[in-house]
Amino acid sequence: MRLLSGLLMAGACLATATEAAPPAWYLLSPPLALDLSRALIETPISRWDLVRAFDTAAECNKERLGAIAAVSREVETRPQDKVLVLLLAAARQARCVASRTVRLEP
Repeated sequence: MRLLSGLLMAGACLATATEAAPPAWYLLSPPLALDLSRALIETPISRWDLVRAFDTAAECNKERLGAIAAVSREVETRPQDKVLVLLLAAARQARCVASRTVRLEP
């Protein structure tokens, strides 16, 4: 009986810790058209591409801004590269979204 109550207590503590944990943040990027002609920003955000997950919004936004800066530098050196220009457009449209606010589709 003591073992069972210990397990129940541990389970309750684990559930409380999980509920108290901050939400994960997703860096989402719009999908690209198959012909690489444009970013499909009209696609529902639940179908956007998951770039990476973060513990905080600040970490996510730092990564988003860093990606924009990195791709911008590449576009400056190769402005005629249409794929790079498209990637920059997608990076600029990327969003940090709390995991509790969006359910990603497979």
